[in-house]
Amino acid sequence: MQNKIQVNKEYCRENLSIIGNQGQLHQVFINLLVNSVQAIKDKGNIKIKTEIENNNIKVSIKDNGVGISEENLSKIFDPFFTTKEVGKGTGLGLSISNIIIEEHKSKIYFNSEINKGTEVIIIFPLK
Repeated sequence: MQNKIQVNKEYCRENLSIIGNQGQLHQVFINLLVNSVQAIKDKGNIKIKTEIENNNIKVSIKDNGVGISEENLSKIFDPFFTTKEVGKGTGLGLSISNIIIEEHKSKIYFNSEINKGTEVIIIFPLK
């Protein structure tokens, strides 16, 4: 299906910089976006937003996919935890992403509701 997902971008007007490993952060954002795409079954939306909040850079990736159950939300950073069928996922993406975010002295949070979607929030210290 073509044009399955609409991506909306709402970026902060200021030129924001963080100190970090570009390759590792690229891996984190690609993983989060792939997860969002896979969570959307038919047509959907992904919103990417950046802003300055409390002297930090806040990055939000929000989708209107299937969502994550409360039970699974507590396990998403566990190595090898996946809700995907065998052969479709290793369960390492979010575990590795969490480690990378922690190494960058940053925090990652998930808000999710079944059949409504998921929002991932990453808080980076300003450079």
